[in-house]
Amino acid sequence: MNKYLFLALIILLSSCSSLNKKIAKLKDQDLIISLDKGPCATKCSEYNVKLYKNGYVVYEGKTNVEKYGLYAKQISTSDLKAITNAFDINDFFGFENQYPNPDPDMPTITMIYNKDAQSKTVIGGLERPKKLLDLQRILETLIRADGFKLLKSYEPKTTYLPKDDSEEAKERPTTYVIESEIIVEITANVFMSQWLQKYQQYQLQLVNKLSETQPLWLITYNRNLIQAQDILEKLKQDPQVKNAEFNKSTTPR
Repeated sequence: MNKYLFLALIILLSSCSSLNKKIAKLKDQDLIISLDKGPCATKCSEYNVKLYKNGYVVYEGKTNVEKYGLYAKQISTSDLKAITNAFDINDFFGFENQYPNPDPDMPTITMIYNKDAQSKTVIGGLERPKKLLDLQRILETLIRADGFKLLKSYEPKTTYLPKDDSEEAKERPTTYVIESEIIVEITANVFMSQWLQKYQQYQLQLVNKLSETQPLWLITYNRNLIQAQDILEKLKQDPQVKNAEFNKSTTPR
């Protein structure tokens, strides 16, 4: 092995070992913010992220995610303050403790914010206030950023809908989901060009209009910026979207 490569490997392993020890010392009372996204009946991402007073961010990717395992990094004091300021500006302590989840098959999201002697936990499904969704996006942007170091690897775990082995199912055409393409039906009197601007951080692009009589469109997005199921969930939360689903192709058996 090249001696410089060997030295770099030793430094990396030493750095990870040091980070592991620091993360192990973190206590519950040091926690400032946490987000836990639970499982669902379909293919949803399941993960949690925790921010601590000293700027450490611990991310755990469990199911249907791009990064599986336990990761950590330390962010700057200014970045940590910017995140806590967002929780203060959006009055996190003013939200209800729980919001109904009308669809039990969809994930439950739990968010916690601790400040001084106050502690607030908010639990809900996808249909929560927009300000809560905005705070969730801030944390999701954080965990997609560079700089995380792997502390413990997990085997990739992907969930699918139950397989139908009936004779009738065997005679149906095979359907393939195209996760890079989404069919959306937007509400009336919404300009598509303006609507796309709301999701410019995910680089949504119009592919085609699918109907001359209905506001039905085929769009794509940048899969390096957001996971497939997460963008689908966000679109379904949008009050200007009547329906959203992945595009599909079929092949005869």
